[in-house]
Amino acid sequence: VVNNGEAASGSGALYYGNSSTWNYDSGVANSGTAKSPSFLVPASPEAKLTLKMWVHLESSSTYDKIFVKLMPIGVQIWSKSGATQQGWVDVSVPLQSYAGQNLYISWEFNTVDSVLNAYKGIFVDDVKVSACNNN
Repeated sequence: VVNNGEAASGSGALYYGNSSTWNYDSGVANSGTAKSPSFLVPASPEAKLTLKMWVHLESSSTYDKIFVKLMPIGVQIWSKSGATQQGWVDVSVPLQSYAGQNLYISWEFNTVDSVLNAYKGIFVDDVKVSACNNN
């Protein structure tokens, strides 16, 4: 978690990159995975996962790949699709199909190559699992 970067709320967010340069250019291809703590999916027809991702990556779908998955079941809930903007993306995923399961979220990033990696990168903030629509 870094402070003084991008944050949807509060002062810190999960960040993939180098906080001294505010990019993910290491001179070589690089990758990383972040995992949330596990959580029990509520038994509710309105159960959902919401999160915000600040995305600024190479626009090609071949490079700078990001996947967000529900684990350990391996269900992909979000991926970069082509051009990305410099700004927040809202992600909302219904969870009622997974009621009673212990899950965690996995964010997987891979530059694939060593070029065009001087973009600001990815921040994740405001991750919430809720059992009703007003949370």
